[in-house]
Amino acid sequence: GTDVIITNILYSFDEITKVLDLRRWSGAKWVVDIDDNLYAVAAEHPLQQDVKSLKRNYETCLMECDGVSVSTPNLKLLYKKINNEIFCNPNFVDFKEFKKEKNSHKGIRIGWRGAAGHKADVGTIEPVLKALKKNYDITFVTFGAEPYFKPDEHHDWVSTMDYPKKLASLDLDIAVVPLIDSDYNQGKSNLAILEYSVLKIPVVASPVENQKNMPLLYGTNNYTWYESLEKLIKDKNLRKEQGEKQYDFVRENYDPKKLTKKFIDWLEDLPRKDL
Repeated sequence: GTDVIITNILYSFDEITKVLDLRRWSGAKWVVDIDDNLYAVAAEHPLQQDVKSLKRNYETCLMECDGVSVSTPNLKLLYKKINNEIFCNPNFVDFKEFKKEKNSHKGIRIGWRGAAGHKADVGTIEPVLKALKKNYDITFVTFGAEPYFKPDEHHDWVSTMDYPKKLASLDLDIAVVPLIDSDYNQGKSNLAILEYSVLKIPVVASPVENQKNMPLLYGTNNYTWYESLEKLIKDKNLRKEQGEKQYDFVRENYDPKKLTKKFIDWLEDLPRKDL
């Protein structure tokens, strides 16, 4: 009774063959979801060398499936040359899963969450954090991959089911989303900002592609990063105001019901290849 089989990008010919067999047996359409620019994987990414050697495999996966879903316009443009049936399905956050937890703490907690492929990104603001610590009582908290420099507090990844509660439990006053302006990062979505915004945590971010034009404070170099963070550190009311602005923006522009309906409509209209 399955209408659509959705998988992540597959790198193994055996796995591709299995899904094609399942597709033929079930009569379903096969859609592949991919959220990275595999032609420009960051040097810090643990799978960079593997991805390079598996180019033929993942391109076969994208060619043989009925359709491809991506999270950003850049990725749609990139992979459209391999499969013309491609849909840009923006990331969104389930508001019911992310609930703000407020604990008492001294000073200001500034947080970053990210995978290993973004270690160089967070490294760009290390000088800013060092300078701020000389003047303010701040604790830099990391979640996920540990940066090249030592944070004040680190938390390892947890399961997907436990993730929203864990992020909320960090009790952050401010969040940072620094990105180097690279081909890889231009394909990344604004998911981190969406998650922080649902928790009403004010964000300072790099104005890279899909993080632009949001009600945030931005940093483009050490000086503007320092300036934006200092504004939020010094002004509790501004932190509250920014958090509320971000929350309202995400609620208005990233409604799961609206975005899901568009995706389902595309799935229904998607032609099935005759393989």
